[in-house]
Amino acid sequence: MPACTLATATLTENTDVVAWCPSSRHTDLLAVGTYQLDESSGLRAGHAYMYRVRREGPEVLQLEAEARCAGVFDLAWHPSSSSTPLLAMALSDGTLRLTGQDLVTIASSTPQPDSDALACCVDWRRDGQPPDTARLLASYSDGDAARLQVPI
Repeated sequence: MPACTLATATLTENTDVVAWCPSSRHTDLLAVGTYQLDESSGLRAGHAYMYRVRREGPEVLQLEAEARCAGVFDLAWHPSSSSTPLLAMALSDGTLRLTGQDLVTIASSTPQPDSDALACCVDWRRDGQPPDTARLLASYSDGDAARLQVPI
């Protein structure tokens, strides 16, 4: 059976990553990350978007929040079923950003000193971590991988 398109959104930058919220309370949340390379300056800028997928009648992507940021290379939702979903973003300026569904920054890492490395991928530690701590794994374009702990 062929796939059929249920809903679309057209963005002005390259859409790089999408991620459904795994929380049973928020299965209608869809995060989208974009980036665009400005070839004259070498800067990578982007946006994070939060959509709510309305499923009554025809599916519609309803924009809930938008945040301008460095280019977004990866998104990962916290795996817990918390009432407040947390989203981690790997950004082209080398930082990791932790937000809520409103895309307001809760915490962020600082880029490694003397490094132009991009934060390429991010993932959550998925076993019994304390509820007030977020443990993340990240990979970088210079070959580094890092384990980070962020109080939440």
